[in-house]
Amino acid sequence: MTDVEASALRALAAYPDMQAPKLSVMSGGLLNATYQVDVPRGRFVLQSLNKIFRPEVNDDIEAITTHLAEKGVPTTRLVRTLDGALCADVDGTCWRVLTFVAGTRTVSRVQDAAMASEAGALVGRFHLAVSDLEHTFKFSRLNVHDTQKHMATLEEAISEHRAHRHFEPVQRLAAEILLAWRQWKAKVPEKKRLVHGDLKISNVLFDERTSRAVCLIDLDTLAYMPLMHELGDAWRSWCNPIGEDATETRFDLGLFRAAANGYMNAARRFVTHEEAESLAHGTALIALELSARFCADALRESYFGWNAAKFADRSTHNRVRAEGQFNLYRSVRAQQADIERILREAYAG
Repeated sequence: MTDVEASALRALAAYPDMQAPKLSVMSGGLLNATYQVDVPRGRFVLQSLNKIFRPEVNDDIEAITTHLAEKGVPTTRLVRTLDGALCADVDGTCWRVLTFVAGTRTVSRVQDAAMASEAGALVGRFHLAVSDLEHTFKFSRLNVHDTQKHMATLEEAISEHRAHRHFEPVQRLAAEILLAWRQWKAKVPEKKRLVHGDLKISNVLFDERTSRAVCLIDLDTLAYMPLMHELGDAWRSWCNPIGEDATETRFDLGLFRAAANGYMNAARRFVTHEEAESLAHGTALIALELSARFCADALRESYFGWNAAKFADRSTHNRVRAEGQFNLYRSVRAQQADIERILREAYAG
């Protein structure tokens, strides 16, 4: 038994009716250690909260998932401990238990237009459901999409890590990213919405037998931000059939058309004209921003997780991701006119 598994079992002891649990590692993100828990009373999900989040994030999740449940929107729910808390502390680590959504699956990439449309429609329903909720967050991530700050961080990384073993190829890529940012012109709307905040496709649960999108998971990133950031990040993930751990990425217009139509069909009345126009630049902005963040961490090796099964080290993984996101940015920009046309048509209905 590993130390993490031992901590997981100690955390489960703080919850009611969790005797004789069977733990199975769940694949997915690289931030929170996640287990499927099977006990006589049913199946649950157990997560340890990454240190970049504070336990107060669970209060935000509880408030918003309560609102979703009252609206009839499917959602995971936090399970309270024996003493009524939303998480259990084990040696300074926050462990939480969530309900398991039966009959669902996660995917690492969008498989077809039907899946893209379903994901878009689900996000539209989510946005509508929380549009009347006024929530003051107890935990907020700072500078999440402060693109200028991320570019400054990249410049600092280049300046401070010239002795890094991968410095030369990272520096060449950084120069291209920074040049693209200096040439950026599109503005971000001031209007902010209550959003999910991290709509990569693995955070969408689908029916295990069909393409029907059921609910959103990993709600630590809930926040107020412009729709341009929310949907730009979603489409960056959904419309790249190659995946993030590759350099030869591309933006698929067919998947994008399906996703945009799915979203607008569900949430058209929620989106302002200014927001609709800004969405045409959202994917390029987020891809460029992420390329800078991955590129900086290829030298700093201090933030993003990495897949040790596929890459030799953290720097290599993040350099591949940086190249992939920058190539995605290029692919988006090469198809900018088509993206704008598709969004105009989707918004008009």
